[in-house]
Amino acid sequence: MTSIRFPLAVVLTLVAALALIAGCGSDSGDAERPAGAEPFQVIDVDTLAAQRDEVDGLQILDVRTPEEVAEGTIPGALNIPHDEVEAGNTEGLDLDRPIAAICRSGNRATSAGDALVAAGASDVRVVRPGGVGTWQEGGYPIVVP
Repeated sequence: MTSIRFPLAVVLTLVAALALIAGCGSDSGDAERPAGAEPFQVIDVDTLAAQRDEVDGLQILDVRTPEEVAEGTIPGALNIPHDEVEAGNTEGLDLDRPIAAICRSGNRATSAGDALVAAGASDVRVVRPGGVGTWQEGGYPIVVP
């Protein structure tokens, strides 16, 4: 009977280890967070479009790469790639005014949102799901810098 237990224990340990490794390697980022756990407000592109006109001083931060931004971005958006924001670069942003971070899908904007809050930004919004492509599909304006 011990010979049956040992392999079963090994199999269960391996399954648990693989599940743990798979969870740690996930690049979905924000998908693992419980709802409401974000230190920022999550908005969609329609809300961003409305807030552009309604929220005084709203800054739109496009955290995609310069190559992606060169294909088109939201009018008036500031581009600082997400990895630079995560490294502490907030040049051109006023951390005391509202900031809406946007990317392509929401993952990089989520990372940038976390970094902005850690840098002391007082009002951060992250656009997800979706991003600049969803913005354009919604009929909102895009400019090519």
